[in-house]
Amino acid sequence: MMKIVRLVLVGCGYWGRNLFRVFRDRPGCEVVRICDPSPEAGTFARQRGVEYRGELDLSGADAALIASPPASHAALAGAAIEAGLHAWVEKPMAASVADADRLVARAAGAGRVLFVDHTFAYHPAVRELARRVRAGELGVLRSYDSDRCHLGGVQAEADVLWDLAPHDLSILDEIARPRIARVQATATHSISGQPTRAQATLFCDDGMVAHLRLDWQAPVKVRRIVIGGSLRSAVYDEAEAAEKLKIYDRGVVSPYEARVSYRLGDALIPRLEVREALDAAAEEFVAAIMEGRRPRTGGEEGLRVVRVLEALSRSAREERTVTL
Repeated sequence: MMKIVRLVLVGCGYWGRNLFRVFRDRPGCEVVRICDPSPEAGTFARQRGVEYRGELDLSGADAALIASPPASHAALAGAAIEAGLHAWVEKPMAASVADADRLVARAAGAGRVLFVDHTFAYHPAVRELARRVRAGELGVLRSYDSDRCHLGGVQAEADVLWDLAPHDLSILDEIARPRIARVQATATHSISGQPTRAQATLFCDDGMVAHLRLDWQAPVKVRRIVIGGSLRSAVYDEAEAAEKLKIYDRGVVSPYEARVSYRLGDALIPRLEVREALDAAAEEFVAAIMEGRRPRTGGEEGLRVVRVLEALSRSAREERTVTL
């Protein structure tokens, strides 16, 4: 008989409710309790027949889903691990490298699964792109340019860098796992003490350069990534209803020579699996628990993202390039 994984949801805001939906519908899972001090969370739990606590209560559970404000991620996930539970943690997994490092060590010492919800790493378009990059179809990656913008999202707990940059950092980690050597960042247009617009440049040891534009004040929602390789390029546009990923056999031939020529080949639109990324992430978390193994986006992956975020914040604050 399949073991039932009993889950406690810690934090029942917008994303916590998405987690509840996905895990409630997953075979072999049961959300036994919701912990959140807000009256709205209590109403949400009671309407769905789930036990509710205004304070943290991890009793009778196998795993905790941590969807609380970012500053509390490391402490709550650490408490879950100390109580013998596996932990799913929303991004970013911690507010500092020191906290992230301690959390990874705690999970390893306790033999518990530490899963970081880098949701885009499970998106069908990103997985297909990663497969093609690993197969060498794009050649040597030279550039990664991302626009991640929308109107709204200002938070008291995290600025625009810590809110939006983890998506691109986790996508980069999934498709290429580059060694980021140094970063430059600017953050502007502060509202309520939090920067709402930022630009970041990541310089990688292999020569690839990534540019990120992050904005909470854009009038339209943009989720577009352009990746340039020595053989082919790719465009991943989340706003596209059907053709989210396109591979272009186009580019510059001999870009370092005096005479530049261009290759104008075909465009390919790969067929993608039709599946919600969060559902695939939930499947991976449960499988890692059942099989006693590290998940694809575990503590080490979360730590790498936090390390770059901390460097980006320092670069923006001190107005200088920061070496990792």
